Amino acid sequence: MENEHSSAICLKKETSDAATSIPSMPTSASGPTVLASNTSSSSSSIAAAPSISFERILAECIQLAETLEKPCPASEELEQKNIALVINKIHSLMQHHIDSMSLTEKAKLFKALSAVQRKDPENARLWNYLSYFYQGGYGCYKNLQYAFHCCQTATKKDSSYADAWYNLGLCYANGLGCDKNPQQAFHCYQTATQKNSNLAAAWAGLAYCYENGLGCDKNPQQAFRCYQTATQKDPNLAAALSKLGNCYSNGLGCDKNPQQAFRCYQTATQKDPSYAAAWYKLGNCYSNGLGCDKNPQQAFYCYQTATQKDPNFAVAWNNLGNCHENGLGCDKNPQQAFSCYQTATQKDPNFAAAWNKLGNFYADGLGCDKNPQQAFHCYQTATQKDPNFAAAWVNLDYCYANGIGCDKNPQQAFRCCETATQKDPNFAAAWASLGNCYANGLGCSQDLAMAAQCKQRERLAQAGQTVPHLHRLASTMSAAQDSQPLALQAYTLSQAPASSQTAAPRVLPAFSSIASSSSSIASSSQPASSSLASPSVPLPSLTTNSFFQQVLTTNNQVTSLQNQITMYNARIQQLKAQLAQKADRPKATKRSYAEANSTSSSSTREATPVPATTAVPAAAQSQEERAMKPKNSFKK
Repeated sequence: MENEHSSAICLKKETSDAATSIPSMPTSASGPTVLASNTSSSSSSIAAAPSISFERILAECIQLAETLEKPCPASEELEQKNIALVINKIHSLMQHHIDSMSLTEKAKLFKALSAVQRKDPENARLWNYLSYFYQGGYGCYKNLQYAFHCCQTATKKDSSYADAWYNLGLCYANGLGCDKNPQQAFHCYQTATQKNSNLAAAWAGLAYCYENGLGCDKNPQQAFRCYQTATQKDPNLAAALSKLGNCYSNGLGCDKNPQQAFRCYQTATQKDPSYAAAWYKLGNCYSNGLGCDKNPQQAFYCYQTATQKDPNFAVAWNNLGNCHENGLGCDKNPQQAFSCYQTATQKDPNFAAAWNKLGNFYADGLGCDKNPQQAFHCYQTATQKDPNFAAAWVNLDYCYANGIGCDKNPQQAFRCCETATQKDPNFAAAWASLGNCYANGLGCSQDLAMAAQCKQRERLAQAGQTVPHLHRLASTMSAAQDSQPLALQAYTLSQAPASSQTAAPRVLPAFSSIASSSSSIASSSQPASSSLASPSVPLPSLTTNSFFQQVLTTNNQVTSLQNQITMYNARIQQLKAQLAQKADRPKATKRSYAEANSTSSSSTREATPVPATTAVPAAAQSQEERAMKPKNSFKK
């Protein structure tokens, strides 16, 4: 999940790292949104990259600007010549040297720029350059409103000036000095590509609008084509290469192509080694073997590089913590992992996945002292930052159920379990915890039929199959007088181990994918991305005359329920009649499914009666049933 921050704008050259920031499009993590300076081929006055040092160019620029400020200027012809020379030198400095200048040098350049702009107020490019200095506060007070005014004025002074249209689009997209206006942002990017079809940054901005439906309808195909065009116009534009990699990775407007995605991310890091988002994406590829062989060492190096290039990149800190926690590409280091997760929450307080991980460490005392209160606080914060984060709801249920960092509250624990299954129906641990509540009447009325359904959904989730919505059909049937043994049979059957191994609850995905939109991810979300595969667990084998096989596998066949109930009631009556014939044994009215079958197949075997209560029989307390009770493993 790439972090999407665009709190500031700054003007750089349009090529390479200058256009790495598209409106609301992740730069690295909190990298500045970039205003492009003039790169139009029509501007013949722009000097080529000079071989002399920029210090000398700056000194000459300042000297010429000072002559323009003198009270007794030279002749008008000489003054116009000096103005042209100063503008030419300013172009050269803005194009090739602005990034390497110190704050003092930028302040001097602003002074020269202001002097020449007063002499030539109709020059659109000078207005465009001024927006950079007012946005960053270089040599002047920071003033986003005036920076926006400068961009607006530049487009009015020269309506064919593509760079000014692009910068104005950035302002509208990010609400810099104005209210956010996606429609105006889309219009500005579109105009910029029309005025200068070679302006790669404008194509990338337009692609982002099509991708996210900003000011237009979502159009993945058009977004893919625009990103592709941006990389063709400027092969060094790292942001466009990274976003094109996302298209190939997620099948956005094209067929999925992990190999091509990997190449895009790799090229982006080569073209701009300071672009943290590309390093993060490349780390995801190495971690999950997407388009390349799995390489934990390379993944660790990429995440580490991403945090170095952008120390505010919360998602990269989270994944680096995961490496230290699990020894992926490095030695296990709980203290370092704890520090990384802590840093992630500090850099992005809305990053739910990092809060959840931090809660795990406080709960288990990994890399820190055990602190149940802090663990509870972290889980609670995670659910507040991302209400759709099912893992955090399950961990919060664990706290309420066991009084970890709070008073025991079975009702609240049950509500957390229910919320977790609603937010992510394919989360096995959530179904296991909810089934445990129904089986033992924790925070709710005991309902063995519902517990059986939860168990089946847990198995489906573990097997990687789509889990259907939970219905209360079986619960309604279990209320009938003669149907309670049937619900008991179904629950007993659901406890039969599907394999010799008890499947572990699903582990929180090690590496998220952004997009989630900021969701993602942290969105997410969490945060948005690739998850680790759950262990494959076979479904329990059910007999063909089992009512619950029909209900749990075919929820839409509601019309056949009455016939099924009638059939099972007849079967129950038959079993009662068989038991009544045994005069030397007490009459049993409720039996497990397995005992009923053994009685019908062999008349010489004596069946053990099941107590006529709604509690789960002792024989049903299998390994899997015990695993349903809240444990530390549920919060991973």
